[in-house]
Amino acid sequence: MTDSRNVTISLEGFNELDGESTVATHRAIHHYKNGIHYVRYEEKQDDKIVRNMIKINETRIEVMKKGYINSKMVFEEGKKHTNDYHTPYGLMKMTVHTKKMNIDESDMAIVAELDYNLAVDEQHISKCSIKINIKNEMSD
Repeated sequence: MTDSRNVTISLEGFNELDGESTVATHRAIHHYKNGIHYVRYEEKQDDKIVRNMIKINETRIEVMKKGYINSKMVFEEGKKHTNDYHTPYGLMKMTVHTKKMNIDESDMAIVAELDYNLAVDEQHISKCSIKINIKNEMSD
């Protein structure tokens, strides 16, 4: 995947806390620059817009949200990252400890699979997993 193009991003998540799986699919814009994939898309949460940016390189994934919710999650295998999570209800410190990370790239798609532990204000919340699937949109 190179240059700038329309893509579809699918996010499949699971957390052990409530045993629920979630799936969300969005149209997005993909840019590739200096070895980093940038994927931008918008979603609605509580009828408010949240702008999302995902940055992916060979060893690191960053997920940033801006708008109704402001947060940054950083995933690097074997590492912990703590960042602020701003919600309409207040500020929390969110820690992501990435246990396993796999990123597969081809000309048509990027697939990233993550297993991680999530803690809020230093309290373990849940074991989680997410699969990020970014596919080129086919043109007619």
